[in-house]
Amino acid sequence: NQGAGGTINISGGTVTSTGGDRGAGIGGGSDGVGGNITISEGTVTTQGGNGGAGIGGGYEATGGITTVSGGSVTSTGGDNGAGLGGGNFGAGGTTTVSGGTVISTGGNNGTGIGGGHSGAGGTNTITGGSIIANSIANAPISATSSLVYLTTITIPAYVSEGASCTLTVDDVDVHVPVVPVGNKVYLYLPIATHDVDITSGGKIYEVSVGVTGVNTNAGTLNAIPVGTSASVTTLQDQVITGSVSATDEDSTVLTYAKGTGPAH
Repeated sequence: NQGAGGTINISGGTVTSTGGDRGAGIGGGSDGVGGNITISEGTVTTQGGNGGAGIGGGYEATGGITTVSGGSVTSTGGDNGAGLGGGNFGAGGTTTVSGGTVISTGGNNGTGIGGGHSGAGGTNTITGGSIIANSIANAPISATSSLVYLTTITIPAYVSEGASCTLTVDDVDVHVPVVPVGNKVYLYLPIATHDVDITSGGKIYEVSVGVTGVNTNAGTLNAIPVGTSASVTTLQDQVITGSVSATDEDSTVLTYAKGTGPAH
């Protein structure tokens, strides 16, 4: 059926949707633009019909406005449709991802995020989340319109597979919980050196990432050593002896150094 997608808000639960012939999985029918689609939580799985986007426009229609700020989204375009964006011959519209885990795959000749076959790429803004896309039409940008580049980070093997992680980039918690895919997270970051921290299971893992303008494999996160908490009190001029200990999941060899001396 023909028709635009209207306004759709998904804020939790499990949604599985398949488009009919020429229709999007979620969004417009044949010749219908995607409308205004917002996903903030939940598990969403979509499959576009023949010529339709997974999420966005139907056949020959633009993607409209799609915003993902959380949850887990797996979206697959129909033949020649985008995963997120336009249907066959349709432009990508406006797609913004600021959080969550997104796996977006275009159908034959369709982009992962952007336009369908022969459709313009649209505007694609990525400010957070972990994104896997077979392609992104037009270079994705940040909230300040800076170009961002794929940065792949490997999660250590001792972190539980499929465990939810919270990402912090440069001490700013802009990446809401994501779930690693194949023990990796896929960030899009502007050119700079970034400090990335991931918290999982109450433990913090970190890595420094230098983004230079090309897609970057940042290597494996390093666990922050954890020291045993202890305190001692002594009288003036009375010597006290003792020891400190710490553990490190990455290594059995640790180097200790004094931070600050006694207060008196």
